[in-house]
Amino acid sequence: MRYSENVMPDQKGIEINIFKTFRVLLKCWWIILLTAVVGMCLGVSYAKLTETPLYSSSLAFVVSNKSDGGEAYSSNDIAASIKMANTYKYILSGKSLCKLVAEKSSFETTSEKVAKAINVNIVTDSNIIEMVVTTENKNTAFEIARIIETNYKTIIEQAGFSDSTLYVCEKPEVAQVPNADNSATKYALIGMFAFVFICMVVVIVIDYLKDTIQGVEDIQNKLNINVLGVITQTGDLKAARKGLPNRGLLISEKNVGFSFIETFKAIRTKIESISSKNGYKTFVVSSAGENEGKTTIAVNVAIALAQNGRSVLLIDADLRKPAVNKILNIPSSKGKGLQDVINGTVSIEASIKYIEKYKLFVLAGSANAENSAELLSMPQVETLIKTAEKEFDFVIIDTAPASVVTDASVIAKSADAVILVVRDDSIPINRIKMAISDFSGSGADIIGCVYNNVSYGSGRFYGAYRYASRKYEYGNYGSSYGYGYGKKYGYGYGYGDSYSSGTDAKKK
Repeated sequence: MRYSENVMPDQKGIEINIFKTFRVLLKCWWIILLTAVVGMCLGVSYAKLTETPLYSSSLAFVVSNKSDGGEAYSSNDIAASIKMANTYKYILSGKSLCKLVAEKSSFETTSEKVAKAINVNIVTDSNIIEMVVTTENKNTAFEIARIIETNYKTIIEQAGFSDSTLYVCEKPEVAQVPNADNSATKYALIGMFAFVFICMVVVIVIDYLKDTIQGVEDIQNKLNINVLGVITQTGDLKAARKGLPNRGLLISEKNVGFSFIETFKAIRTKIESISSKNGYKTFVVSSAGENEGKTTIAVNVAIALAQNGRSVLLIDADLRKPAVNKILNIPSSKGKGLQDVINGTVSIEASIKYIEKYKLFVLAGSANAENSAELLSMPQVETLIKTAEKEFDFVIIDTAPASVVTDASVIAKSADAVILVVRDDSIPINRIKMAISDFSGSGADIIGCVYNNVSYGSGRFYGAYRYASRKYEYGNYGSSYGYGYGKKYGYGYGYGDSYSSGTDAKKK
């Protein structure tokens, strides 16, 4: 029987998530930076491989509107000379001059090649024309410039300009060094921008095509399960910036923010309602993959129920990587865990610890077990759970990731219901469906999921929980206590709480 309450409004629309795109690009900043460097290096390499030294030889002409070449003293004469300069510019770069140079040159060339080698410009607001001849050979450039210097008057006369004068004011010389080449910079910039653009497009397309949960509607439509709550990214921003461990992950702490606390209260209300309707007492909390925040969710759900006056037993059944003690700051030397109870080395009563600070009963150890699936399959586990159901209002069981190992589905056979933790944009949907299928086969009712680590302002939860706490942003939430086989937690522990265990821990 599925829990049918829908936390979402019926409105639908097209979402253009600019915030998500920006976060994806920001997350891959080092890839984009590396791509930019590669593009620049390839651009410079291409420029160097294709680089051809060029040499230039230049000459300059002065235009006068006087046929005798006299000085133009009046402003009208200067204006007329500047106007004539535009005409002479056309003549000096025309086909007639280029054809003449090609005919008189000592090397084999064509008028088209000469035209490409010549560049003619008028100096701004003057009657001076500058001609630059550029070729791959310095002697060739000089020879072309000398032929133009010697024969330009012939072309001018053929054009019929007898009432003005054009004369050389700067003679050409043989270039001693090649021209400055800025092609390396140009191609470096082209390569950088091209590669960055391509990289950004690839990153965005890959993210778009990723088969992960990226919104509440994905959970409801693709997984066909209900959403019990949406956990937005939270944590202590100052601690995160300083690189300190994020200790504000429990709803009993003051620095986690209003949204974090209220969401777990809402989840608590739903669980109590389900329990009242269906008689459920034992809830397994699991996820499809590692580092989805399942242990943090399990602990906070247990604390939220305990804060409401319920007697709650929290069991750490993740025997491969136990983490409940670490979140609750319980020294590993305090008491035994589920593994010890199964093996018979300690009784149930002696293994349960009561944490006064949280009003919570805890059965959690610190030892790892390689044969956890076999241990959880033993009849002692079912006996323990049945006994706990008689003594406590709720039993919350934290388990290993369902699609990683079979531990979760094994212990779910002894539980009433399953709460699945789904981290935003983390695990492929197919893996989540496999986990759901495993739990369905165990006989436990999947009452819904907790959608975890959703960025505030991303628009992925469409108003389900919009409590805003601007003071706190994402630190290390969801991964500090994730499954992470082979990873060290690197968390500093202090022993400051008072504990009572065994028969001294009377249920209130």
